[in-house]
Amino acid sequence: RVNTPVDGAVTVYTMIGMATPGFVFALLLAMVFALQLRWLPISGYVPIENGASQWLQFILLPSISLGIIHSALLTRMTRSSMLDILSEDFVRTARAKGASAARVVYGHALKNA
Repeated sequence: RVNTPVDGAVTVYTMIGMATPGFVFALLLAMVFALQLRWLPISGYVPIENGASQWLQFILLPSISLGIIHSALLTRMTRSSMLDILSEDFVRTARAKGASAARVVYGHALKNA
C-alpha cells in the first residue's frame, strides 16, 4: 500500500526509530511510564523465580527501548524489499493466475522479500 497514510506513518516511524539513539528512547520511556504514569519501575531487577509479572515489569522498559531501533531497521528493510519484489515477474504471474491479493503479498512476495 504505497503512498497511503499507513505507509507514511510507517516511514515516519522508521525514520524516527533509526535516527534517535537508544538511550534517548530509554529516557523518554522512563520519563513517561515510570515517572509520570508510575506504571513500571525505573530501575532494578527481580529474578523470574520471584514471579513472572514482577519480572516482566522490570524487564519491559529496557526491552522496548532496545527493540524500537531494531524493529525500525527491520521494517525499513522489509518495506524496501517488498517494493522491489512486488514489481517482479513471478508476482505479476501470480496475479494473472487469479491469486488473491493477500495470497500474492503473503504467500509469494513476503517470503522472497
